[in-house]
Amino acid sequence: MADKEDNKERTLDELEALKSILGEQCVQIRDPASGGAIHVELIAHAPQATLLATLNVVLPEDYPSHAPPNITVVTDVPGFEHCTHHFSNIWAEAEGEVCLYSMMEWLNLRLSDLESDNIHATEEAKKLKQQEDELLRLLEQQQQQTIQNIYRPTHFGRRCIYTHHTIASSKRTAVLRTALQLGLSGISKIGWPGVIVVEGDELACQEYVRYLSGLRWKQLTVRGEQVIDIVVDDTTGVHTNEDLIDGMRKFPKGMREFGEKQMSEAATACREAGLEDLFKTAMKIYN
Repeated sequence: MADKEDNKERTLDELEALKSILGEQCVQIRDPASGGAIHVELIAHAPQATLLATLNVVLPEDYPSHAPPNITVVTDVPGFEHCTHHFSNIWAEAEGEVCLYSMMEWLNLRLSDLESDNIHATEEAKKLKQQEDELLRLLEQQQQQTIQNIYRPTHFGRRCIYTHHTIASSKRTAVLRTALQLGLSGISKIGWPGVIVVEGDELACQEYVRYLSGLRWKQLTVRGEQVIDIVVDDTTGVHTNEDLIDGMRKFPKGMREFGEKQMSEAATACREAGLEDLFKTAMKIYN
């Protein structure tokens, strides 16, 4: 009984604090749910309120000491209706303390990220078109040099790139399409955070990083790289540039995209390719 009274007191204190921080219009206590639980409606929104999400929350009598809140997410924002697994992690990390504010903070930050992406979508589309035109000119020039036997790759490169988030369709398209245009192969894991691992001609890796860095990101950082000399074995006959690069790949040709919840699957793909250490650099784990 003492635990239930303590839980109720802490829960009501938490709700009052949320009203002060978020505003009373964003914290609505509904009719009591069954079994003495408290039913609350919490409204999260991006700074300009272009994106909204409502959390229908049932707080059982054992919350926060022994039971998590039961949360249903109502929103038109794609992907957010399945974000309750993040809330489960937040509750577990709270270790018996109240955690609704941490959940709302997590949700508001992600809505803010998406709103920012949407607001700058037109500007981003123009920049993507300009950079793609420049990239196509570069590829055409390289192709001509290859035909004339002027250009030969000398180094094979790999990069592991970390992004704060990769959600916008324009960014996802740029990550995959640009890699393919440059003859790179690898993986891209979307969501928060985003992780990109690519390999191919070292000059193509450099161009890829330059291209992505020119787009608008909250954060984009190269956290791992490998550069390997390309040694041509003349005894095996004439090699095309493509043969030289393909002979050093560890990933299958092409790019593979993993979803927001597929970090472990992305890690497995890199492990199977023998590039687990490179993938770990995204999380600042260096061997």
